[in-house]
Amino acid sequence: METVDIQATLVAYAAVWNEPDEYHRQELIEQIWCENGVYEDRQHRVTGCQALREYIHAFQKRYPDLRIELTGEIVVEQEHVSFTWRACDPDGLAWLIRQDRATLTRDGKLQSIIGVLTE
Repeated sequence: METVDIQATLVAYAAVWNEPDEYHRQELIEQIWCENGVYEDRQHRVTGCQALREYIHAFQKRYPDLRIELTGEIVVEQEHVSFTWRACDPDGLAWLIRQDRATLTRDGKLQSIIGVLTE
């Protein structure tokens, strides 16, 4: 994982959540997400690019004004990467702050994202 630009991958991942155009969002997902990648939080588990696209689309419809922002430092722990992010409204108020743990493939694609802490 040393040769992979983890920061760029996670910035692209946040951009996926903020992308309003469904087709462009799908292109971005395919660039950074494994075909059988898993996203999991306390309430949901989705597998694959198509399922992730649909999950993000539903999130955007439910919370149209929220934007995802990476916060804090990225910590590499053996084969996992921990990072924090927040979902903010247009006034900058954080509605959700979370720390996630990611696993990346050797070529830098996200293999899994698991939410490990929610405030």
